[in-house]
Amino acid sequence: MRSYGECDHTALAVSEEKEVAAARHRRNLLACETTIGICDKSQLTASEADRVARIDHKRNLLNCVTGFSECDHSLLNPTEAAEVAELDRQRNLLACQTGHGLCNRQSLSSSEVRDVSDVEHQRNMMACKTGNGGYCDVSLLSPSEAKEVADAEHQRNLLACETDYGFCDRTLLSAEEAKQIGLGPSS
Repeated sequence: MRSYGECDHTALAVSEEKEVAAARHRRNLLACETTIGICDKSQLTASEADRVARIDHKRNLLNCVTGFSECDHSLLNPTEAAEVAELDRQRNLLACQTGHGLCNRQSLSSSEVRDVSDVEHQRNMMACKTGNGGYCDVSLLSPSEAKEVADAEHQRNLLACETDYGFCDRTLLSAEEAKQIGLGPSS
């Protein structure tokens, strides 16, 4: 007994063999058009090969434009290459500005580098002020920013002590603050 999918071509009538060959050709064409399966382009007719080439070009262009998959820049015409280069530049700038994705600072203009540095500094300052310590680098803060961050940390701690929500470090409270919230003097 043969397993499912095996074909004994010797047992087929001529018309059946033609049907099997046509089905095999359609499967190959589908594999070439969708890149799902193994494609043998040598088995395609000239018009099918032309259609598959157009599909391949469109798929590559889509990959290049979206940046979500592999892109072969050598297959782009000059207009497409210029469009993709601009989109790549914009994607890189966005990655640098947001901190999400790979950032190539060397491909940025000097004004973009300044803008990105400002955004990174602001992002770091916000992380420090909000207590997001995993993303805060206090060494990058100016003395006035460090004081602002320390004040914000003190206010967060005071609020935690007043509300019993979050971590309250009583040792950071002044005697007056501890008295006001009924904790007694800090030690």
